[in-house]
Amino acid sequence: MRIFSVLFFIFLVKISSAQVVFTVEVASDTMQIGDVNFYRLKVVHPENVTIRSIDLKPIQTDPLTTTRFYQDTSFTNDPQKMAQLDEYFRQQGLSREIMEIQKYGNWNAPNESMMLTGSEAKWTTQKNGNQVVKENNIQFTFWEEGIHKILPPTIEYEMNGALRTIAANEINIQVGSPLAQESTPIDSMTVEPIKNVREEPMDFVQDFLIPASLFILGFLMLGGIIYYFVKKSNRPKVEIPKPKEFVPANIIATNQLEELKGKQLWQKGDIKTYQSELTHIIRTYLENRYKINALENTTNQIGLDLKKLNLNESLRTEVQNILQVADLVKFAKATPTDDIHEQFMNKAIEFVGTTKKEEAEIQAEKEALEAEYQKLLESLQNSGKVKPQKKS
Repeated sequence: MRIFSVLFFIFLVKISSAQVVFTVEVASDTMQIGDVNFYRLKVVHPENVTIRSIDLKPIQTDPLTTTRFYQDTSFTNDPQKMAQLDEYFRQQGLSREIMEIQKYGNWNAPNESMMLTGSEAKWTTQKNGNQVVKENNIQFTFWEEGIHKILPPTIEYEMNGALRTIAANEINIQVGSPLAQESTPIDSMTVEPIKNVREEPMDFVQDFLIPASLFILGFLMLGGIIYYFVKKSNRPKVEIPKPKEFVPANIIATNQLEELKGKQLWQKGDIKTYQSELTHIIRTYLENRYKINALENTTNQIGLDLKKLNLNESLRTEVQNILQVADLVKFAKATPTDDIHEQFMNKAIEFVGTTKKEEAEIQAEKEALEAEYQKLLESLQNSGKVKPQKKS
């Protein structure tokens, strides 16, 4: 029988240790209007319990039931005395709300729903054996005399996978009037005169140096911001003209050859100028068409470059022959026969026509250059370095 009693006692202890207890109390159950008081919330629960939310609506919304009490029951029926109390509140800068929560302790002030999730409510936590003790203090005051009943907040918690709710206990607080006197009836009270404002001695650092430094710092920061935006707005814009229309290398060379042909230089005896312009047109075409350094390289170097490109041997020979004869005219003052000049012109025109790019290749190159230009232009416009192009 004795063993059974011991086991039963242990069983009761185990049950009690698995319970969740939620209690509230106040620092003082009597106070004056405007006094600071503390509403202490305390939760004791096993380690396997998780607090999901706290409902504070019973505290903040208007759940209060009040029973007014005064030392003189004729107080509320005397407009003069009520005006006296209102004047006192006005002079002291006090609110006429019933209850005001001033600080939420470790918690942030909740929104209008007055609900806090478990992660939002930061408790002061300590362990007591297998139990967890959580506490938090809420600072409040009352602005109305009477006996006030604060309805209990509720907590939702999870235990063994199930959600449960527990409510705290109610609290009654007796709030007295600042005009009440223990020895003198309230209807004989008069409001004390307002005391003169007491002037504190001037602190050079607090009253002058710090405000002046903050003002100067703010002024400099404002000036820097204004300067930055003014300078940015006045920055000159560079307008990039739209690129010229893409012209294939063979079209350029053909037009230049036809123009040279129309000058009739060799017919007028200016052989050196004719040969120089003819070879310059051919070299420019080779550089634009095959991307070789034909304008600066020698005739032999150009021949080697064309050989690497697997150019038809007969075409390569004809081009080298034209360039070599032109070198002799320019540097050795050679004088070719008249038929050579016309023959070189025809071969140059034939060479350009034979080696020109296919139409599809020209179109692809044109589109690639246009896309590259548009990409560069958008990048510069986004950086603010150029003005947007005007639509024609």
